[in-house]
Amino acid sequence: GAWEWSSRWPAGRCGGPNSRARTRAHRTRDKVPPGGASGPGIRKLTHDSAVRMRPAPGRFRAYGRYMTTFQVPQRMNFSAVSPKVFKAVLALDAVAREGLDPVLLELVQIRTSQVNRCAYCISYNISDARKAGESEERIHQLAAWEESSLFTEEERAALALTESVTLLPEGVPDAVYEEAARHFEEKELAQLIALIFTTNAWNRMNVTTRKTLGTE
Repeated sequence: GAWEWSSRWPAGRCGGPNSRARTRAHRTRDKVPPGGASGPGIRKLTHDSAVRMRPAPGRFRAYGRYMTTFQVPQRMNFSAVSPKVFKAVLALDAVAREGLDPVLLELVQIRTSQVNRCAYCISYNISDARKAGESEERIHQLAAWEESSLFTEEERAALALTESVTLLPEGVPDAVYEEAARHFEEKELAQLIALIFTTNAWNRMNVTTRKTLGTE
């Protein structure tokens, strides 16, 4: 089968091969090697026995000590296939960041990526936010910022604008735009809008090509 079991399981660990309950549960389903459940050798495992498994090539990857995760296959290495477009978006990104507060910038990028469900971008942006000095608590509450008391009025205005621009089919309400304009001067507001649509460009690029962590 695709899954195999390594006999190097810590002795006595709950749920491991030395567990009597686990052994009884699987004795009728699995072929136990000579020497018993804790003896040497390899045996077949059912999927619910999530213990130190070696994954089928190209589908799963190791995560932590006793768990594997599904590896989403990348569709395209966009930067290699279309380097000119990729560099152009990089240049746009650099210009869009100019003059914006580093912490606010990362909040906007994370929230945009959350709305667009870009896993790669969320991880990348959160890493940058931590480097910029953002707190773990605020990062965790960002997905529910409207119900949180951890964000300033300026940040809330920027996040509301972020969601409206990202969910463009619903339009950008006057109230949302006017609130953002109340907190940001016109030049800074233009930069904020540029940052939002640039982050959306990254999201759409990476979601479409299924770019994930660990890929080129």
